[in-house]
Amino acid sequence: DHIPQRASNVARIFNGGITVARGLAQSQRMRFASFWQPSLFSKIKTEDEEQLFRTMALPPPDTQKIYRLATLLIDKNQTHVITGALDSIKERVMYDDCHVTEKGSRAIAAVIFDKIKPDLLELVKQKTSRPEPQEGAAP
Repeated sequence: DHIPQRASNVARIFNGGITVARGLAQSQRMRFASFWQPSLFSKIKTEDEEQLFRTMALPPPDTQKIYRLATLLIDKNQTHVITGALDSIKERVMYDDCHVTEKGSRAIAAVIFDKIKPDLLELVKQKTSRPEPQEGAAP
């Protein structure tokens, strides 16, 4: 069956890209967060989205199975899986298989913010606990 192999390839490529991006961020002493976001293949669909899904010329029929299996293979130590971020919205938020409306974008942004908020608060704490450099002094 080609589905497990294709899902494995998707996850391997995604995880590899995240490893490279994380390494780059660390080399620059930056924080990094990655997110496996919702799509039409992961979302609990509204009636309108179900109609959209049935009428799409693309993707191939197995794409939803591949996406869902790849989601299970994503390295959760490197990536926040937020595929359920849109499930509670009872109106259409998908334009196509992966693009969302403003309401969908706001819902995803709220979930991302909740995930990174502890890091942001820690950065604020670090910034406010350091003495400000004196004028003319090297930073």
